[in-house]
Amino acid sequence: MAWSGEELIIADGEGQLHLVEPSFGTRRLFKVAPEPMRLIVSSGQGSARRLATIDRHGHLRVYAMDGTMCWEFATGVLASVQLAFGAPGLIVVGDTLDRRSLFLFSPDGVVVARARVPARTVALPRLDAHPLLARSLADGLRVRPFGTLLGSESATEHHLLVSGAHLLGVASGGVTLWREASGLAVTVKLYDVVNAALSEDGETMALATRSGGVSVTVARPGVPRVNPGKVSGHEGPVAGLAFAQKGKWLASLAERVWVWGY
Repeated sequence: MAWSGEELIIADGEGQLHLVEPSFGTRRLFKVAPEPMRLIVSSGQGSARRLATIDRHGHLRVYAMDGTMCWEFATGVLASVQLAFGAPGLIVVGDTLDRRSLFLFSPDGVVVARARVPARTVALPRLDAHPLLARSLADGLRVRPFGTLLGSESATEHHLLVSGAHLLGVASGGVTLWREASGLAVTVKLYDVVNAALSEDGETMALATRSGGVSVTVARPGVPRVNPGKVSGHEGPVAGLAFAQKGKWLASLAERVWVWGY
């Protein structure tokens, strides 16, 4: 699922896209390839917008918003996949069978750069330059420009999620927020946490648990341990959380999708 302004786009297992407008309901869009593993939508308006999906076999496809497929590429990435729009056009990071790889694509699908990166590396997209690369190590967050060494030390167990220029690290017992790649950390404790998201203004954090609970809290130092339960109805691990770019909306994804105000 991915937000485009105040509209939420969801892909089902058959590849059918559904557009959810929280105040007005749901309608169908076009179909993409089945079993999409990740889905993102670029910023911009009208025909300039692009939608990118990657399936469970690592096949990347980019579509115009009228359903026309613009280009495709077999990346081979199968797990821990990150998709992001930034310079030079589209960024893909993910695990193949034997390594973690990063691809940089131009807007028309040309591979600008391809590199092997250390385990648990994520990319911080930038609009005017190649991305920054980040890892969470025992001595803190390490951020380097693309093309420089990140080091071979073992990463911590944090599952890193990118939110604009910020990073969220999900680990057993809580979520750590690093603001603007500065290394200054805020940690919110929550037992059994499996997912997290940060609002567009960077002030609100959502956390979700393996048992289906979701909580919302302020993203600042001194926050006590939070308790799940804002959303009832999820019966299993929450696979996705996403704040809308506009408005006070949060989407949570498990065996069903909830869209709610906060």
